Amino acid sequence: LSVKPEYRLALNEDIMLRAIAGVGRFYVFNIENGDHFNVNETAYRSLEIISAGIAFEDLVRKYAGEFELGQQKAAQDLFEVIEFALENNIIKEVSR
Repeated sequence: LSVKPEYRLALNEDIMLRAIAGVGRFYVFNIENGDHFNVNETAYRSLEIISAGIAFEDLVRKYAGEFELGQQKAAQDLFEVIEFALENNIIKEVSR
């Protein structure tokens, strides 16, 4: 995965995030094409952080602090979420 430092990550316009936290269910919906995904709470929270638009290095810092991880472990964990989200057009890279 190669995230360009000159870009921010952001949700695609057609994406909606929904949580039913009381039962531990977290969803991502593409309202344009009908794709939908069940995600875990950590992936959901990561996408929530990304939703406002954020640089990868800022995302790593925020994620590390929220989940009490070191920077390297946080980056490793985020790579999987970001790779999945990019492949499925949930997020995109945008110019800063």
